[in-house]
Amino acid sequence: GLNLHQRKSLSEGHTYRENLYANKLQNTILNQSSNSTNTGQFLFGRIGFDYLMDNRNSFTLSMSLPNGEFNSSQVDNIHIDTMSSPVKTQDAIRTTINKRNFKNFGPALGYKHLFPKQGRELTADFNYNSSSNSGSGDYITQYYDAGGSILGDPALQRLISSGSNTFWTVQSDYTSPVGKGKFEAGLRAAVRDNKNVSENSAFSYDLDKFIVIPSASSNYTYTDQVYAAYSTYSNKLGENFSYQLGLRAESSRYKGTLLSTGQTFSNDYPIQFFPSLFITRTLSPGQDLQLNYSRRINRPNFWQQIPYYDVSDLLNIRVGNPALKPEFTNSFELNYSKSLGGGHSLLTSAYFKQTNNLITGYQSRQYNVPLPDGKLDSAMVISYINANSSRSYGLEITSKNPLAKWADVTTNLNFYNARIDNSGLDSAIGINDRWAFFGKMNFNFKLPANFTIQLSGDYQSRTLVPQGGGGRRGGFFGGSSGAAQGYINPNYGVDIAFRKEFMKDKRAAVTLSVNDIFKTRIYDSHSENSVFIQDMWRKRDAQIFRLNFSYRFGKFDVSLFKRKNNRTGNEGGDDMMQQ
Repeated sequence: GLNLHQRKSLSEGHTYRENLYANKLQNTILNQSSNSTNTGQFLFGRIGFDYLMDNRNSFTLSMSLPNGEFNSSQVDNIHIDTMSSPVKTQDAIRTTINKRNFKNFGPALGYKHLFPKQGRELTADFNYNSSSNSGSGDYITQYYDAGGSILGDPALQRLISSGSNTFWTVQSDYTSPVGKGKFEAGLRAAVRDNKNVSENSAFSYDLDKFIVIPSASSNYTYTDQVYAAYSTYSNKLGENFSYQLGLRAESSRYKGTLLSTGQTFSNDYPIQFFPSLFITRTLSPGQDLQLNYSRRINRPNFWQQIPYYDVSDLLNIRVGNPALKPEFTNSFELNYSKSLGGGHSLLTSAYFKQTNNLITGYQSRQYNVPLPDGKLDSAMVISYINANSSRSYGLEITSKNPLAKWADVTTNLNFYNARIDNSGLDSAIGINDRWAFFGKMNFNFKLPANFTIQLSGDYQSRTLVPQGGGGRRGGFFGGSSGAAQGYINPNYGVDIAFRKEFMKDKRAAVTLSVNDIFKTRIYDSHSENSVFIQDMWRKRDAQIFRLNFSYRFGKFDVSLFKRKNNRTGNEGGDDMMQQ
């Protein structure tokens, strides 16, 4: 397999923020407009060999070699007013140029054994990934007075970073029929070692060179180990009742070290249990009732944990939180599905999710923040915290309805309430609670001569979390995608696609699609606490036109080497119990 990808991405945004102090005359108002261009190219190559030793044993050896390069440029227009008397104004234009590249080496070995008994099999897999990355960034900030005249020489910053990562997983799965039921079990070990070095420098006009700022640089390593075992059993009781019971046991350990200071951070969970239960009752042909329960874990990622102050944007400084803990979610669902005849169908789902140690984005004023000039000062900083808890519950309705022989519509409606508990963490907010609504309609039109048209539109009301975070799908709140200190404003969009299939057996197809036809999908959020009030919006790649041509040369049966999910991400074994 070979995949070559090259792209150019455009985005723009605006931030309005009031920085609040006990003495109101110290308050400042920030207006910052941004325009950025991101370009990149990505090459992914993969080769694999399958060896069928006999009709019961097979081996797979594969190798993947992805690498890529990404470049970005951004221009920020900054305007700051103080509330002092007289009012003081400061203007600046900052230009940012970033370059980044990475290389990856990923061999994998798999084994599959089929037992004489139909349906009984054993698989074993080993995956290894080694990657390296490097990057550089130049930041030029030119200040102006109220009349637009240049104030002195521009401030110059340079950031040079590099890193390496090794990640290996070993997993074995066993499946066997037991009477009319099925038993599954598995073991998995995943170990990741990561190292990151960031060197931040400021240009000295007196010395005519860049000077490294130790307080704004970092040398950080961490090791993440996850060991898990699972088992599931599924069966039917009679003709109308089926169930699946599952249990996963997991042990994890995280340890990070800031090599420049010797400071260490760790999170250890010697043993955690994650049960699951799925019960289905067939009420009549085409009518089912299902009850589901599962407990899951979501671990913080590398960028959420690394304790490095990114001061490339002094008005939006970012830093990770190495003390972050994983979040644990209990999910309950009650689903009712019915086939109404004539191609009509209905799925209704009531759900409830409760999460402890919610990982969420958090903005606050911090002190002793290392700045590019080497000084320590107070500044607004964007980071991550573990909120006390969060929960959501709601009702989701999905229906599919034929409009004619050549047209149908699928409608999805989701009414939900989301709540984030910041008690003890942010006295200005405490508990953030809000009802929300998400709706989507998808129309399909089958026209003569193998033409099809798909038209879809969606609407998300004001919410704490977007659809896929507060709804019953996907992760809960998705890290920083939620608004723990405010809300996300409504947005909507319309997409359309045209498809033409031709040649024998419809082997070839051409598709033209346009997303966000009216350029309305904008991420727009409001947040506040005792030290700031902020309104921010971002828009990226509005109204993209895509033209796709595909041609099938033949058929390929991948079921022979089908495995359980062996992703090499930071899922921590969470997907071991999913087919």
